[in-house]
Amino acid sequence: MRRLMLAIAAAAVLPLTPALADWPPSKWGMTPEQVQAAVPGAKIVPFDSSFNLRGLNLLAEAPVSDAGLQLKARYYFAPGTRQLGMIDFLPNNPDDCAAYRNALIARYGKGESEESVMGEGDQAFDVLAIEWPNAGTDRMNYAEAKRGDMIGMCKLIIQKR
Repeated sequence: MRRLMLAIAAAAVLPLTPALADWPPSKWGMTPEQVQAAVPGAKIVPFDSSFNLRGLNLLAEAPVSDAGLQLKARYYFAPGTRQLGMIDFLPNNPDDCAAYRNALIARYGKGESEESVMGEGDQAFDVLAIEWPNAGTDRMNYAEAKRGDMIGMCKLIIQKR
């Protein structure tokens, strides 16, 4: 599972394209405390550099729902200023990844997708990355890693431009 998480992180650094501005009730530039106050169920999480992504620190999480699915929203903040700069959304159940992907495609359109293989031999897994270049002013992409028919992990990543 650690390798699948690394694959998602690797896919997350693919070039991104625009998406929608702000993600209510959170707003870009909020501090972790402001996110906690604005987002129902949000909790501040202790800093752990192993969860950093794209130079940002994971400092808050919240349960959310989208497309009838239960997800975890993770809020990432700029070091120093502690301003919100990125959010990712992960289905609580990896079995929901296909339904989540399909709901995102229905909402935002087909997007631009790229498939790749990461790793070798029996450690290899397939990665699907979808970018939406016409979704607004922020960056938005979806990444999914699977081995055979088993999806290991997926996430939607929204980042302030």
